[in-house]
Amino acid sequence: MIDGIDVLRAGHRRLRELFDELGSDAGSRSANIYHRTHLAADLVTELRRHLVLEEQFLLPVIGLLLPDAGTLVECETTHRSRLEVEMQTLAESDPADNRFDPAVTQLFTLIAGHINRQEVDMFPRLRTVAEPDQLSVPDSHPSTERLMT
Repeated sequence: MIDGIDVLRAGHRRLRELFDELGSDAGSRSANIYHRTHLAADLVTELRRHLVLEEQFLLPVIGLLLPDAGTLVECETTHRSRLEVEMQTLAESDPADNRFDPAVTQLFTLIAGHINRQEVDMFPRLRTVAEPDQLSVPDSHPSTERLMT
């Protein structure tokens, strides 16, 4: 078993890295379209994997341990719906068209808020009230892959 919050934090770092790399090419006509296409696909894949872990691990733990769980889970669910729409927009955009960079920016804005809410509020609160085994996820979960190598 591995600490689920550590896995989610590692996912946040990976998402930031992908956004940084994708953003460094933003607006550049010389940027490799093939490279940006693959970065966007990697970003969407990583984000989907991350959201699955949150659904399977984080939301149930919040539901068990935090007194304002209903409000938090509702907020996360609403936010997830917005992320899904923006991920789809990015996935359907071509780096050569004018929708791509705004889609990256919009998704980044949503993700930045998401990461901040979790790392500043939820994770510290969970660490305060949870027993270590309540924060564990199986080593075999797809989101732990990068941490285990």
